[in-house]
Amino acid sequence: MALTSKRQDFYLQRIDQHIESLLENLSNLISNSKINDKTATSREEFHLALHSNNIVHSAQALQQIISELKISTLLHDFPTMQAELGLEQETCRTNMEKTQKTLTRIQQEIRASLNELEEHYDASQCRTTT
Repeated sequence: MALTSKRQDFYLQRIDQHIESLLENLSNLISNSKINDKTATSREEFHLALHSNNIVHSAQALQQIISELKISTLLHDFPTMQAELGLEQETCRTNMEKTQKTLTRIQQEIRASLNELEEHYDASQCRTTT
């Protein structure tokens, strides 16, 4: 990737922060939720809603980081893109050469078959003389 070391560290730090937040809020959400407890207080409900919101926020922040990294890669990673294009061009050239060789071989086989058919026709008695 064409990211500098500082940018990589910055993105890694942001990713770590959001993943830690996501895990912490998920853990708190699970510990605060009680199955079959119909007497949940408004405070408990508030905590559950808060942890749920924090999980959504962390997930959205991670999606934003992924989007930034994709855009950065698309806009700034020219050497890798050029290398991939070079490989693709080489593959196309190789396929073109194989196809040309195959077509040449088929053309020669057709020519030989036509000559053989003409010789057979010329030698046959079914040929009408004009």
